[in-house]
Amino acid sequence: SKNIDGIIFASHTLGQEDVDKLASYNIPYVCLDRAPTNGNCSVVRSNDLEGSKLAVKHLLEAGCKKIAHIYGPQDLITSKERLIGYEEAVRAFDWFSPSLMVPGDFGIESGKKATEILMNRHPDIDAIFAGNDLMAFGALKVLHRMGIKVPDQVAVCGYDGISITEITEPELTTIAQPIYDMGALVSRILIKKIEGDVEEDQIHVLDVKLTARESTRRRG
Repeated sequence: SKNIDGIIFASHTLGQEDVDKLASYNIPYVCLDRAPTNGNCSVVRSNDLEGSKLAVKHLLEAGCKKIAHIYGPQDLITSKERLIGYEEAVRAFDWFSPSLMVPGDFGIESGKKATEILMNRHPDIDAIFAGNDLMAFGALKVLHRMGIKVPDQVAVCGYDGISITEITEPELTTIAQPIYDMGALVSRILIKKIEGDVEEDQIHVLDVKLTARESTRRRG
């Protein structure tokens, strides 16, 4: 009714019902970063599987011996692959246990709650890898409240690379997505869809990189 030519969907709350509804409107759309695991749409996202492995590798190289993971909603491809990447990276270690994995919803409050659960279950963990930066912020807050020093006692790593990671105390190590490149590509794909030049939906995966900061400073 508003003469919309196309939609870029960038919400982590996108579900299959939403995808079906969008398709019924016959309006071209593309999903940025997050999409339902069984959704039929073009998606631009980062290499979450390798990103998680990169996070774990960094924490191990920083001297961490027992790494926990706060994962996001499992109906999203991104969350699912970040969890799989973590599991693949740590399951061969004798310290690994499924109880080191606690769910969150990508929000700060869920990161706080998950961290409380983890520290009660495993007071000997020395690293937390959160599935996004907001949940990592929650972890930092709870650890500070509990008097646990970051990174001396517990290192914390997030995921996404949002700008606020530079102003936390300590500054947050994160797996940074190529946000500008993702935005440019998703825009180009949508324009092609509007013009009728894209026939098949595809998943476009871009590489990520580690941004190491004080929250995972290498231990002596």
